[in-house]
Amino acid sequence: MQSIFNDVYAVADAQRLRVWNGAGARDYVGESAFAVEHGGDPAVALATVLGALPKVRGAFRNRLYLRIGHPWTHAAVLPWQSGLWSESAWQAYARALFEARALRVPLAVRVAYARFGGARLAVALHDDVLRTCAEVSRAAGWQLAGCRDALSAALSAALQKQRASLGAGDYRFVLLQPGVVTCLFCCGGEWRDVVTLPRHAGQHLGDLIGAAALMCGQPTEGRTFVSTLDAHERIDECIDMRDGKDDAHVHDGGATLPDRLRAEVAA
Repeated sequence: MQSIFNDVYAVADAQRLRVWNGAGARDYVGESAFAVEHGGDPAVALATVLGALPKVRGAFRNRLYLRIGHPWTHAAVLPWQSGLWSESAWQAYARALFEARALRVPLAVRVAYARFGGARLAVALHDDVLRTCAEVSRAAGWQLAGCRDALSAALSAALQKQRASLGAGDYRFVLLQPGVVTCLFCCGGEWRDVVTLPRHAGQHLGDLIGAAALMCGQPTEGRTFVSTLDAHERIDECIDMRDGKDDAHVHDGGATLPDRLRAEVAA
């Protein structure tokens, strides 16, 4: 049965705003319907794009799902703290940690669930960007039905596709975004650390992953899962991480790709 909702899906990265609608939009598959440079203000570009999209009668039926990436999102691994018993306490702990990193802007903070005794992944999104996007969406006749940071959205999608491979083992989850690479380290099924490094033209992805491992005190070899912001991006290089053998896998929002990992890293 056809849905009564008119849903669109958008990704805002450091350079562009891209919007998908129609078939495959939910999985960010294929070419985006709109791709515009936002000049550092994704809300303005969002207002323009939403104004050009067809709407249906009933504002509640026009829904926007938004992913926001670097530089408006941040991540941290919170080691287990036996004295924290409530979700509000974990939220306060995460907020204090982000503030200690000199993030002085208002943040919307989310702490992911973890088993008792386990480290937890915390993500933060610039609250002013979130609020402004919600306001321009409403003004254009759309409801911001969901907003996620790029890292947790990509990780959730990868877990759905690769749950058997990821499981409770040791691996590095790598998210490529324009100008940066984020490496999230897992050991024995528990998060260990996360770091985001700048990525310049000509830098080898494997070298950056190795540097991230050293910075986080993690092994420089091991299974590596690479993800991008959407299914249209591809990876342009092989990643040799263990004894000269390719031990990398890719999740690009779609199917797993073969050993030769191809992508448009700078997209």
